[in-house]
Amino acid sequence: MRISTFIVLLLLIGCSAPDPEVIELTIAKNTIPEGIAVDSKRNDIYISSVHKDELLRVNPSDGNVAIVFNKNSDGYSEGVGLDLYKDYLYALATYDRDSFSMLFIKNIATERKLAYHIDSTATYFNDLAIDSKGNAYITDTKHHHIYFFDNKEKTISFFLTHEAIKHPNGIAISSDQSKLFIDSYTHGIRIVDINTKTIMNSLHSPTAEWGVDGIKYYKGKLYFIVNGIKDKSQHGLYSLDLIDNETEFGNLDPVMVYHEKMRIPTTLSISKQSIYVLANSQLDWLDQENNSITDSTKLTTTYILKKKILN
Repeated sequence: MRISTFIVLLLLIGCSAPDPEVIELTIAKNTIPEGIAVDSKRNDIYISSVHKDELLRVNPSDGNVAIVFNKNSDGYSEGVGLDLYKDYLYALATYDRDSFSMLFIKNIATERKLAYHIDSTATYFNDLAIDSKGNAYITDTKHHHIYFFDNKEKTISFFLTHEAIKHPNGIAISSDQSKLFIDSYTHGIRIVDINTKTIMNSLHSPTAEWGVDGIKYYKGKLYFIVNGIKDKSQHGLYSLDLIDNETEFGNLDPVMVYHEKMRIPTTLSISKQSIYVLANSQLDWLDQENNSITDSTKLTTTYILKKKILN
């Protein structure tokens, strides 16, 4: 089946899905958000900013907004992927808009902040997956590497590079902690055996060069964003079944596609059987080379789309 025909079928199926809850965030319109993590325990949503060089904590109930990391206090800039592990917030960003990235960690309970990086190496950390021990696997999109943060030793080291995972972006880990699911722009989503560091599946043509971002694993499925750089009618949230002991992929289905609030969606967070999608990053209004907004009159409020997981 031609990929274009396949996408049309996905869109038709997705049109019958129930409407998601729309959450409006009380943050500046020029935030240009990229990453999201939801703390349902405290009813907080964490948002990273590519443009304003800060990471925000937003409480949708009372509208309270607080700065967690920023450039002046922490060196945090060009904020991207983030996630939660117990009472710890893990966040990736470049340091002071320099040529290397850092992993910033904050203990939410004690407010203690820590930061880690690779010495003397140019890096561009983009997204991360955290295992059950607080270790993290980190994608470096520009340099085609995967790094490993050892939570016990508090160090970051090289983990993997391979031609078949060029331009890695979104990343997730299986529930048994044995496999990584890594999106490569050129090769699609790859399944990597953590112990042997081998790639278990062949090139996945449905997701190759599609604009996949922000992968999460949940009950035998992968949920991810397609940001629609090539075709905005495709942007949205999709699911991908895992089969054959999670070594191959099955059905690819739309979950929430081309919602009216979407403008280059980027990442998602899963909490209490609900998916939270960062719907409108508005990255197309940001000149990333100069970190300037190209047309401020086009900027809108930031929206989160909350979708209940039915299975």
